[in-house]
Amino acid sequence: MFLDEYEGIQYEALRYLTGECNYGGRVTDEWDRRTLNTILAKFYCTDIVEKDVYYLSPSDVYYVPRGKEHDLFLNYTCTLPFITHPEVFGMHENADIRKDQQEAEQLFNSMLLTQDRTDALSADSFEKFSDEVVLEVSADILQKLPKNYDLDVALEKYPMLYNQSMNNVLVQEMGRFNVLLTCIRNSLINVQKAIKGLMVMPLELEEVVTSILTGKTPSVWMKQSYPSLKPLGSYISDFLARLDFFQVL
Repeated sequence: MFLDEYEGIQYEALRYLTGECNYGGRVTDEWDRRTLNTILAKFYCTDIVEKDVYYLSPSDVYYVPRGKEHDLFLNYTCTLPFITHPEVFGMHENADIRKDQQEAEQLFNSMLLTQDRTDALSADSFEKFSDEVVLEVSADILQKLPKNYDLDVALEKYPMLYNQSMNNVLVQEMGRFNVLLTCIRNSLINVQKAIKGLMVMPLELEEVVTSILTGKTPSVWMKQSYPSLKPLGSYISDFLARLDFFQVL
């Protein structure tokens, strides 16, 4: 209708129709919809009609064929790569690296969750076995965790002085580790309660359970944690070593 019933091409109307009405209604996030409209601006513009060859990406792979025949566009589409390159969406080719990492991580996590942990266990027995593993691991970690640091005592021992700036850094770091300690302790306690049926297990705790079963560090911990790529066992050992460092002080 916009092409046949109007003298000129209504680029703005086409962009709005596609980005806001047709596809935009399925995109709930405002920033995602903004990204969608930005990508569409590449396809609904005057250059796509006026230029002899209009490239849709920095390479010469994606472009707009010249002609009106249906077979021309069909044959060109068949020559496109099976996997779309990030450059089509305005991204650097390194975006493929992150995507591949996520796919590989998801594959390995699925393999760990489906591996045979015992000989000939029924579904109910396997679930019971998994719960026992989570309870055992969480109890072991909770037993090793020290109490939160008393920041008031730390301030008395290491007051914030002009000529002792590291005292300020020390107390701030202890406060950050208190936040992480509280996060780990509360999540493990709630996981134990949820397994015992004392509370409902939300998605956040389900992720903690899955991480314990697969030996990963839960993402809810990493939001409060220092950067680390270690698996669960090594992360806890490293975390306790850092806490011991503050105790020595």
